Amino acid sequence: MFKSLHAWGRPVQYSVFEFDLKQSQREKLRQKIKGIIDPTEDKVRLYELCGSCLVRVEVIGEGEITKTESVYVV
Repeated sequence: MFKSLHAWGRPVQYSVFEFDLKQSQREKLRQKIKGIIDPTEDKVRLYELCGSCLVRVEVIGEGEITKTESVYVV
């Protein structure tokens, strides 16, 4: 899963990624994830962060926030 998601976005932790995706890309990523996971054992969550939510993200320590209007965190 990590290798597949890394091709689409930036990892912020081993199991957390940030993506800057258009709606059509988001659907392709969703289908890719569905093809990888075992839905009886695995769970993947997609959270959309709007522009007003993004400005409230706080990073403590090294790292930076992806600077886009819509970010999807998986």
